[in-house]
Amino acid sequence: MSGHPSPIVTRERDQRFNAVFHAIAEADEAPTRRDIVLETGFSDSKTTRVLRDLRDRGRVRAVQDDDDGRIVRYEISPGIDQ
Repeated sequence: MSGHPSPIVTRERDQRFNAVFHAIAEADEAPTRRDIVLETGFSDSKTTRVLRDLRDRGRVRAVQDDDDGRIVRYEISPGIDQ
């Protein structure tokens, strides 16, 4: 075994990334994780993992809500083409 993920695994991962990325990009305002869960239908833990991976890759960023600093919202990172 070469250690590379199979194309099927890669495509499934990419589909999850795309679904979460599009949920953020198409929202009227920066969504919370819960908003993204409701939009994608993914579990909370799956959404959290995908958001972490997208943040690690510099595709999205987490920002505090202007009105309530306890709330974290997600937006597309500056300079990323939607």
